[in-house]
Amino acid sequence: RTQLAEMKAERGDKNHKGPQGQHKKDGKSMGQHKAFSQLNLTNTQKAQIEAIQKDTKGTRAQKQQAVMAVLTPEQRTQLESLKSQRQNKK
Repeated sequence: RTQLAEMKAERGDKNHKGPQGQHKKDGKSMGQHKAFSQLNLTNTQKAQIEAIQKDTKGTRAQKQQAVMAVLTPEQRTQLESLKSQRQNKK
């Protein structure tokens, strides 16, 4: 493990996945953070999406649908484009 991963492990950062960065501290995937950061979300949208993601009720599909409802049509199109680009890299 890298020195950074070891330091985080020592301080109790159990969600850190090491240098590969599969997940951030809050459990959201890195791809998700990167995609949302490129959508120019308003502070209101950020708060709404965060609340949806923290909600323990509902299926993953229901949460995705709720997030999509928060986005403008342009943001939805951009998000779908980013997802396609990410899938094509695999």
